[in-house]
Amino acid sequence: MKKVFLLVLVSFCWLLGATLINVPADYETIQAGINAATEGDSVLVAAGIYYENIVWPVVNGIKLIGESEETTIIDGNALANVIYFNSSNIDTTTLTTNFTIQNGSSDYGGGIRCEESSPNLTNITITCNSAVDYGGGISCRYSSNPSLENVTFTNNSANHGGGLYCFYSSNPSLENVTFTNNSAADYGGGIHCGYNANPSLENVIITNNFAYSRGGGLYCAENSSLSFSAINRCDIYSNNVENRGSGADIYSGSTISVILDTFTVINPTDYHASPLNNFTFDILNAAITEQIDADLYVSPNGDNANDGLTAQTPLKTIQYANSIILADSN
Repeated sequence: MKKVFLLVLVSFCWLLGATLINVPADYETIQAGINAATEGDSVLVAAGIYYENIVWPVVNGIKLIGESEETTIIDGNALANVIYFNSSNIDTTTLTTNFTIQNGSSDYGGGIRCEESSPNLTNITITCNSAVDYGGGISCRYSSNPSLENVTFTNNSANHGGGLYCFYSSNPSLENVTFTNNSAADYGGGIHCGYNANPSLENVIITNNFAYSRGGGLYCAENSSLSFSAINRCDIYSNNVENRGSGADIYSGSTISVILDTFTVINPTDYHASPLNNFTFDILNAAITEQIDADLYVSPNGDNANDGLTAQTPLKTIQYANSIILADSN
C-alpha cells in the first residue's frame, strides 16, 4: 500500500512541478531537507534515527514523510522540541506522517510545538518527552489546529497536559490516537484544554494517565470543551489523580456531553468525573463491570481480586476502592 502511495505521490509531484527531496541521500539532515523545500515539495526520510530539533520554516504545504512509524525516528536528545511550528502561514496542507517522535524537552511541547499554525500530522508515535510547563508531547497554542491521526502519546510529562496541551482557541482534530502512561504535575495527565480550546475526539483511547491536581485523563477549563464522536466512539478508563473529587478520568469546569464506548464504570461518581453535575454520559461498556454499594476495606496485605466487604477480605489499594465504590452524597 505504501509503494502505491509513493508512486501516486511522485506522479502528482511531477504533474505539479513539485520537488522530491530525499534524506539522507540529498541532504544529511531533515532540517536541511525542509529548509531547501518550497511550497508543495515532499521531503522523503529514509529509515533511521535522526537526532534533531527541527524549526519548521515559514513555508506552507511541505510534506515530511518517513519510511514508517516504526523505523523512522526523530530524537530530540532532551535538548528542545523535536518539531517546532511557529507561523500562522502553516495550515493543514502541511503534512508530517510516518514517524516516531521521542526525547523532546521544552517549556512548551516537548515533542511537537505548534504556535499560530495548523500542520497535518499522521502516523506518528510520540514517546518519552518532558516539558517544564505545558504539553509534554505536543503543545498547540494560539489557534493552531493540527490533525493528529494514528498517533500514540506515551511516557510524556509536563506541569499541564502531559500528552497534549491545547490553548488559546486551538481546536486540533484527533482520530485513532492513544494516550497512555502520561503524567501532569498539575492538570491534565493525558490532555489539557484551556482558553476556548475545543478539540474533537474520534476513536481516541485515554488510559493509565495521571495528574496530581485535576483530570488524570482529561482536564478542561471552564471556557473550553470537548467534542466526542458518536460514530467512532472513544475509550476513557483507569486513569488516576491524587485526590478524590478531582476527576481521575475527566475534570471539566464547563458542561460537557461525554459519548464513549468504554469508561471506567457505567455509573460514574465524583471520583471518575468532577464536578459530576457538569457531565452527561452516554456509555456503552465499562472496564470495571461491578460497582459496590457498601463500605470497603483496604489493606497493604489485601488483594484487588477480593470483594473488599470485610476486614478478612480487603482490597489492596485505595485507588481501586475509589474506582469501584458506588458512592452517594454521604
